[in-house]
Amino acid sequence: MLKSMQIPSLLATAGSERTANGAQASGLRAVVLTGFMGAGKTTLGRLLAAELGWEFRDLDTEIAQDSGMTVADIFRAEGEAGFRAREMEMLARLLRRERMVLALGGGAVESEGVREQLAACKDACVVYLSAPLEALVQRCLEQPGAAERPVLADRERLRSRWAARLPYYEQAHLRLETEGLSPAESLQALIALVKQRPLPDNAPMSAHE
Repeated sequence: MLKSMQIPSLLATAGSERTANGAQASGLRAVVLTGFMGAGKTTLGRLLAAELGWEFRDLDTEIAQDSGMTVADIFRAEGEAGFRAREMEMLARLLRRERMVLALGGGAVESEGVREQLAACKDACVVYLSAPLEALVQRCLEQPGAAERPVLADRERLRSRWAARLPYYEQAHLRLETEGLSPAESLQALIALVKQRPLPDNAPMSAHE
């Protein structure tokens, strides 16, 4: 039993309301994963997409490919405002897609425009992948290239950034506590959460019934 799985109430926003006019009768068409660095958004996103037979997209990767620059280069050339503008434009394009699992960048939720787009997309479910900060940092330190990320050494800065984003993460429709879970266990817990939201009839979820 995955005792650490937590399921809070839905967002008290327009993005979580179910309409009565049949506009969402086709069910869920996108799962959006959010959380701090090390939360497992990309890893679990790919696994979930494979289970559903959906496509997987990473917002930061899409921005980089579209611009021909790395995220770091965009920040250097255009500043945060320039990057956030690109982020909002790309998110709007991606949210028009069907049958997609999307991983947001860790800081995307700080953008009011991003939050408004997610709230307005009534047939997408936002899932917050949660874990204590120290667990997230440890995961990052175990990843290749960790030595090239000096931000990991500044715990106070990390804690401040994490604390600033936490209220926005917690606005997600659903929350999955991943501390102590393997990727396979996290995937099964994530599937259990997503199954609470209607999926298109042809989504291959029956294997987990």
